[in-house]
Amino acid sequence: MEADHDRYLESSAVQLCPRSERLVFVLAQASAGAAGAIIPGTFNEEISRSMVNVESVLASASLSLRDVLRATSSGYDSADGPRYNEIYRYCFTVPLPARTTISNCLSPAVKLEIGVIGIRPNQRTQISVASMRPRMYPYANRRPSIV
Repeated sequence: MEADHDRYLESSAVQLCPRSERLVFVLAQASAGAAGAIIPGTFNEEISRSMVNVESVLASASLSLRDVLRATSSGYDSADGPRYNEIYRYCFTVPLPARTTISNCLSPAVKLEIGVIGIRPNQRTQISVASMRPRMYPYANRRPSIV
């Protein structure tokens, strides 16, 4: 069983950024088993398996969901959007990673797939993911005056 899991991780789309060894790209993970076959189920079951797969692939690169900067998701049914938002907030920590979500674009065989971009900590400065995300500046909410 462990060998099958390792083989799955090796075949998963994990890519290091050629310009920066800190970035790790995990391409779309769906509700698949260790052999790569899709395991159908309810939306909750499929998103749970998808997130476990994302976590496993990140772990193979010594990262976790806390190290995710960006997530890209594709869904089968837009009616699953509110539930997806709940689960997204549960899985990721604040500040939440930036994300793009597209719905009504998958076949009925897969209810959701998610890919992420993770970042390794900078060993010299220990920059955290939270410090890399955009900040709100004090003047951001001011409206320009109309003369």
